[in-house]
Amino acid sequence: MSPRPATLLGLVLCLGQAIHSQPEAWPTPSISAEPGPPFLPGQPVTIVCRSPAGFDTFRLEKEGREVKNERSASPNQTEARFPFVTVDGTTGRYNCQYHKSGTWSERSGPLELVVTPEDVPRTSDPVSAVPSAPTSQEYPVLNGVRLGLAGVVLLILVAILAEAWHSKRRARQGCLGWTQQGALQGV
Repeated sequence: MSPRPATLLGLVLCLGQAIHSQPEAWPTPSISAEPGPPFLPGQPVTIVCRSPAGFDTFRLEKEGREVKNERSASPNQTEARFPFVTVDGTTGRYNCQYHKSGTWSERSGPLELVVTPEDVPRTSDPVSAVPSAPTSQEYPVLNGVRLGLAGVVLLILVAILAEAWHSKRRARQGCLGWTQQGALQGV
């Protein structure tokens, strides 16, 4: 028995409706951090999520759990920025995804953010682990230490000079005082 044209038409219409009602799959977003590694404690970091198309909402996730959301300011916006300050608790694996027209995109690839303590060398290369020259942020501290040390040395020198002057004056007064006393007593 051959299918009737009306049955085929109904089947085609149902399939066509089902295909059009499937949510559109959005391209995968990208994720990056500014500035890049190493991430030091207390350092401001911005995680940047980018979509190839505009978005309604971007979601930042850490270890699969939602951290922050950002709504789009305009329909053509393709980037969401999530600023924060690094601490030990910010270490982890981050992903982002965006929502547009009722559908979430796939998650981005992972961004591994590791907060490195300042006193730990950030490389296994022994040559680059050698201490480097002070940075411009360290100069004011080093200059303050130098000025303080110079002030202490100056105070010690002034104390030595004052003591020497006082000793010489006392010795001179002692000699003069003895001869004057001897002359008065008729020695």
